[in-house]
Amino acid sequence: ALQDELIEAYGAAEVQRRLRELNAKAVVRKAFDTASERELYLLELQRPIVARHGFGGSAKGVGDAMVAFIPEEISKNSRVIKRNHQMESLLRADAQLRDSWGIAQQTSLRDVGYWRSPPCQRHPLVEREENRLIENCVVARVPRAGLLSTADTEALIVACRGGDVATASRL
Repeated sequence: ALQDELIEAYGAAEVQRRLRELNAKAVVRKAFDTASERELYLLELQRPIVARHGFGGSAKGVGDAMVAFIPEEISKNSRVIKRNHQMESLLRADAQLRDSWGIAQQTSLRDVGYWRSPPCQRHPLVEREENRLIENCVVARVPRAGLLSTADTEALIVACRGGDVATASRL
């Protein structure tokens, strides 16, 4: 019901036209500015729909509605998956898909406010940026806190190789 109403709203000709317009702007302007404009536009569509289904008619209500679909018994339902794919397709409005967020990613964002990729065998081994929840339903790549800069890392290597405990401890 909720998903069906969102699909109907996202599929409206005017909504598709506006989403294509915002996608075109993203090529010219900073993608984050366009993302905010796009999110505000979609929020206006989503608020009354989620309110009809018992969630608050606000940005928090929209976020709560999204989180309601995270539990495994709901998110693994084939009809829910099919509708999610249909909504993603409509929201792209003919634009290429850049990211897709799975259940583990969504749960991590909800529970701790950030998500990191599982370890992999590529360089750099430690990601210098992470996906961070910066406002309701908006995720951005931000520098990770607590990492040494490249220069400090090189200095640490030199200090360790040279046995300079004082410098290594300071870094």
